[in-house]
Amino acid sequence: EAARKGRCFIATHVFGEGPETQILRRFRDRYLRPSCAGRRLILAYYRSAPTVCRAMERWPMARSTVKTAIKPMVWLATCLLADQEASHASG
Repeated sequence: EAARKGRCFIATHVFGEGPETQILRRFRDRYLRPSCAGRRLILAYYRSAPTVCRAMERWPMARSTVKTAIKPMVWLATCLLADQEASHASG
């Protein structure tokens, strides 16, 4: 099942395997995974995301609301990853 790939359930449900999903996966791996608090956040996400995806399947109109809510996170992750990559390139 595509939603299980990389376990970005909600992003995959909303964006498919598009660039937004890839950005969120990179953010998870580079910013969240290294810290204990980040790993706890990931675990909480893994526990709650399937319920959110089921709700989007049951109420298709919720998909656009969730997509709108995720877009600022994608923007922030894009900025942070670009900043990190620029720092590594210069240093």
